[in-house]
Amino acid sequence: PVVLGLFLCSPATLLAAQLVGAGLGLVRRRQPGVKLQFNIANVWLSTTLAIAVMHALGGPHPDLSGTSLPATFAATITASLVGMTGIMVAIWLSGGENARFWNESLPIGLAITLSNTGLGIIAVAVVSFRPGIAWVLLVPCLALFLAYRAYTAQREKNQSLQSLYESSRMLHRTMDSEQAIAEILGKARTMFKADIAEMTLFASKPEDVHVRATLGPQKGLRITRMQELEACDWLASRVALDDASHLISPATGDKGLGNKLEGANLRDAMATSLHG
Repeated sequence: PVVLGLFLCSPATLLAAQLVGAGLGLVRRRQPGVKLQFNIANVWLSTTLAIAVMHALGGPHPDLSGTSLPATFAATITASLVGMTGIMVAIWLSGGENARFWNESLPIGLAITLSNTGLGIIAVAVVSFRPGIAWVLLVPCLALFLAYRAYTAQREKNQSLQSLYESSRMLHRTMDSEQAIAEILGKARTMFKADIAEMTLFASKPEDVHVRATLGPQKGLRITRMQELEACDWLASRVALDDASHLISPATGDKGLGNKLEGANLRDAMATSLHG
């Protein structure tokens, strides 16, 4: 879509279409306010830079000759790199593993950008010179979409298995240091794609204190020691009382938990008990 917009639309129209399309997709995924604003801003910045690079190298009225083709690749690569850099910075600010994200995402991200750009240029040529057969482009587009989807599903499966293995290994280690707790909570956030991960260690003796460790969404690890559980520990208390796992959403059958979820400004939550 970006390549088609660079050739066939005005900069304002392309930017508006990108923002509206991204906004609708993100709202449908029910992203929280801060994350939604960041992603829309990231789309705005990458699209604006793509337009600027295209106009600087290919001129204000690009066509399928001269410097327009290399300018198109330069524009899309710039937009891709800026977008991935923005995501990497956000992961770093939230305490995630940004180096791992960069190493894994950069090669595949650039490969997808190059293939999409090439297909987009072909689409521009067909629409410009033979619009009657433009429907043929649906075949390679569909094949590319299915290939991306299959690759993404397999990659997420592999990452989940790796995270499960690493989390199991960490749970068998000591949790007497903040670093170990932060690693476990970080893995939990990655595995379940959660904004916040929290662990509550209940006191085993009357003279001991309860410990609550929280990671995310913006600050680093926060550890609270308390003699009595607080109101915000309602989910941990419920899990400890039932000794069962809970998956809570606004549509949950338990209205009491659903109301508490809404009161805590959370979209959904899951909790379980670990005995050790």
